[in-house]
Amino acid sequence: MRSASLLLTAALFCVATTSAAGAQTIPVPAQTSAEAAPPVTHAAVAVPSGTPVKISLIEQIASNTAHAGDKIHFKAIEPVVVDGWVIVASGAIGEGEIISAEGAGGNGHPGKMQLQFNWIYGADDLKIKLSDVPENSNGEGAKGGASTAAIASYLVLGPLGLFAHNFVHGKDVIVKTDQKIQVYVAQNVHIVPTKQLTTADGFAH
Repeated sequence: MRSASLLLTAALFCVATTSAAGAQTIPVPAQTSAEAAPPVTHAAVAVPSGTPVKISLIEQIASNTAHAGDKIHFKAIEPVVVDGWVIVASGAIGEGEIISAEGAGGNGHPGKMQLQFNWIYGADDLKIKLSDVPENSNGEGAKGGASTAAIASYLVLGPLGLFAHNFVHGKDVIVKTDQKIQVYVAQNVHIVPTKQLTTADGFAH
């Protein structure tokens, strides 16, 4: 009986040793540097109304093919930085719409368009309302006499419009994707940034 107990004990010891040895051979995935370094975050940054945002259309539009109510999409062509923090990344997408469009007619009648730029994504993926009105001398952006423009946020394009020098009288208005347009933050907002732009070397960190 004692011999049988010793044999059973020896067998269990071998099984336990084999299991332990097998467990030791299982590799443990190493943590990557990306996992070890979470994105840099910062407290919400106050973005004042009237902060300029430079954009360009993603798709070309023309007054002879556009229709009122059509959605338009655009992107930031450079980062918007406030207090050293990127609050709108370069390439951030925004949305607007065509308010009105009229193709060129006879007797040199020029084409006309009204574009409304509604919003663009901020660095925290929240939408920032836009306006075509910069802040006034009192530091009040899109207020008072500019309230109508702040609501409509429209930009008139055409021979008599803001970009008159880019168009030929009597022709349809064409807004190309490489054309730079400047709009503005419509109201004071707070954005939580994740990327800082240092003034020392000019590189994002």
